[in-house]
Amino acid sequence: MSYSINVSPLTFQSGGITIAQWMSLATLCLAPLIAHIIAGAPEPTYLSRRRPKWHERMCIYSPLSILWRYAAITDRRIRALDWSPSDMAATNAIFWTSSGFDGSEEMAARSVQYCARLPKKARMTLISADSIKTLIITLQGIHTVFLNEFDITGDRPNESMARFRAGVSVGNALSPLALFGLLRLCAAFWITDEFSYVCIDDIPLGMSRA
Repeated sequence: MSYSINVSPLTFQSGGITIAQWMSLATLCLAPLIAHIIAGAPEPTYLSRRRPKWHERMCIYSPLSILWRYAAITDRRIRALDWSPSDMAATNAIFWTSSGFDGSEEMAARSVQYCARLPKKARMTLISADSIKTLIITLQGIHTVFLNEFDITGDRPNESMARFRAGVSVGNALSPLALFGLLRLCAAFWITDEFSYVCIDDIPLGMSRA
C-alpha cells in the first residue's frame, strides 16, 4: 500500500497586510503572554546587596517557572498543618541571596527573622492587586476555552473542529498560555505580594536573631 503526500507550494499571503494590522496582530498575540508574566512573575526579595544581573533574572519570567510557582504555593499550603501570614509571605517570596536564588523550605523558615511586613491575613485579600490579576487571568482562560479556540458550545463536534482550524492565526498563537494560566486558581487564595523583607547586609552586627 502506497501513500501520496500532497504539499501545497509556498505562497506569500501577507502582502496586503498593513503595518497597523501587523501591530494589532502582535498585540493580540502577545496579550496572553504579557498578562501571564505580569500576573505570575513577582519582584525578587533581596536579602543581599548584590543585585542579580539581567540574565539571572530571566528565569523568573519564564512561563514554565510561573506555573511551577503556582504548584509550589499550592503544595506548601496543602502540606502545612499551621498556615500563618509569615508562612504565606515566605512561600510567595523569591529570595535572592549572596549565593543566588533560594526558594527552599529551609530558606523560607530562616527568612522569618528578616520579615519587616506581613500580610494582614493568611489568605489573599479580596480587594487587592492580586485578586484583580487572578480575575484577568481567569477571564482570559474562559475566553480561550469557551469563545475562541475550542468553541465547545457548538452542537456538532466536526463543525466545532472546523471552526477551530479556521480560526488558528498569528493573533491567537499564544492563547494556550491563557488556558494554562487557569492553574493559578489552584493557588489563588494564597498568592500575595503584601510583604517585605530587610536585607541581611543592612542589619547591624549583633541584631540578627538566630
